[in-house]
Formats: sequence, structure tokens, C-alpha cells
Amino acid sequence: MLSPCARPLPSESVALNPVLIYVSAWWGQFESIYVLAVLVSVLLVTRGHVDLAAVVLGVALMTKPQAAFFVVPIAAWLLGATGWRSTFRFGLIALATVAILWLPFVPGGGIQGYVRNLDAYGNQTFSIASLRAWNAWWIMQEASGGQFLADTATLFGPITGRTMAFALAALGELVVFLAVLQSPTRRNLALGVATSVLVCFSLLTAMHERYAFGALVFLTLGFAEPRIRAIWLVFNVVFMANLLAATPASTAIADILPEGGPVSIVGSLAILVLTAASLWVLVHPAAQPEGEATSAGQQLREPAAEGRSIPAQVVR
Repeated sequence: MLSPCARPLPSESVALNPVLIYVSAWWGQFESIYVLAVLVSVLLVTRGHVDLAAVVLGVALMTKPQAAFFVVPIAAWLLGATGWRSTFRFGLIALATVAILWLPFVPGGGIQGYVRNLDAYGNQTFSIASLRAWNAWWIMQEASGGQFLADTATLFGPITGRTMAFALAALGELVVFLAVLQSPTRRNLALGVATSVLVCFSLLTAMHERYAFGALVFLTLGFAEPRIRAIWLVFNVVFMANLLAATPASTAIADILPEGGPVSIVGSLAILVLTAASLWVLVHPAAQPEGEATSAGQQLREPAAEGRSIPAQVVR
């Protein structure tokens, strides 16, 4: 998806990134696993391997529910680039993959247990406005005295924090969906995925600090564009600071980056600004030289008809 001269920097920016090392090697979390599956799915779908991409996305969804953050821009890109029939087929294959992966666990009550866990985590254990994620809800918690707040508490009338969060995130996702649908380029798919993650991380409740990991990975696919590089660079610093503040590896780090306080508020504001900037860059792509604006749909159909591989360019 990247030009040959741009490939090494993005790959090294992820593989050698302190965020990846901290989240995966030191902390042992699943983010790098399901994000890798989504990345493979995106690479496959932009090369015309739509059915296989659907299978891999199904695997990602079964790895962790947070992979759902990626569905909106991928669906929008498929609709714009390949049409509703191909999108419907993609969805059916992804669902079939999920069903097949569940089969070994059905006799032991795996599905029921999974639903119980989701209910327990979502409505009891992690029913919190922000679980140390520097976002809009963390600012509210800090303004309320720095204590965890239940996201089921009413804000005004019948509106709870969770309801408000879903409404705000839905508006942000709608912007992402329409932007990718109207211009289904590979650049917009990659940036749309990153932006979708940022929107969910910034506006939804019950977010853990590490849930923004996918944005770090997919922003690197747009390194050829200076604006996206700038967003990635600032986000990398703020995101790493959030991780260190939430789960410090030493007391020295905890002293420098306390869990709450002014630094966390500044970090939360920075994340919100970066989310808005990513939305802006997605909706307002840089002007491209004439001859490079061929739609992704044409790129998919023409090579497939002639048996050629699809050109590998994300940023066009």
C-alpha cells in the first residue's frame, strides 16, 4: 500500500515503537494481535482479495470486541469501491467465520459464558466513564474530583453518560463513514480506520488507555502525507504518556507522570484535538496530481478483469 521508498519507515515506526513494546512485550495485552489481523484484512481487501479479507476480519472480531472500532470505515470503503453486493458478501463471510470459530465452544456453553462476561464487564466491572484513557470523559472525571464515575449515572433527564457517549461517537463515525464512502481511496481507508479508532477512544465511555493502539498503526500507512505524519508523531508521544501514567513501570515514572492531575488533562485535550485534526484531514484530502485520482473501485475491477495485481499505493 506504500511506495517502495516509504515502506521501511512506517514498518520500523511500529516494530521498534516503545508503545508496541510496552503494550505487548511488557504488559502482555492483546492489542497488537487483533490490530495485526485488521491490518492484514485491510491489505488484502485493497489488493482485491475481498473474501479472504473478510475471513481475517472475522478472526480479528473474535480476538477482541474492540476490533469493532474498525468496521465502519472498512464497510464504507467496500460500499464505495466494490458496491453493495460485494459488501454484503463480505459481511456474510465475516459472520460465517465468527460462527465457525465458535463451534468448538458451543457444547461447553461458550457463547452463553461470553455474553455473561460482556454483561459483567460492560455493566458492572468496567461501567466507568474513563478507565484511565485520556479522553473527554477523563476530563469530566478530573473535574469531578478525580474519582472513577459510573457511566450509567444520569447527566440530565434520562440521558446517561453512556447514552451521550454513544450519540457523540455515532456522529463522529458518521463523518468517517461518509468521508470514506464518498472518496473510497486507499489513503482514506487507512486514515478512516485510524480516525474511527480515535473517535471511539475519545468519545466512548469505559475506554482503557491502550484502546487507541490501532490508530498508531494505521496512521503510519499515511506517512507519505506530511499532515498525517505530524498527527502520528504528536499522538505517539501523548499515547505513550497515557500508557505510562496509567500503568507505570516504576515508581520514578509514576512520580513524573501521575495518574491524574494537570498533565492528564492536557493529554486528554491533546487527544481530542488530534481526533478533530484526523477527521479534518480525512474530510479534506490534499490535492493530488492529475492522473492519480483514479477511484479505488476502478483499481479493483480493472486489474481483476485482466489478471493483474493491484497497484500498491495508499496515499494518492
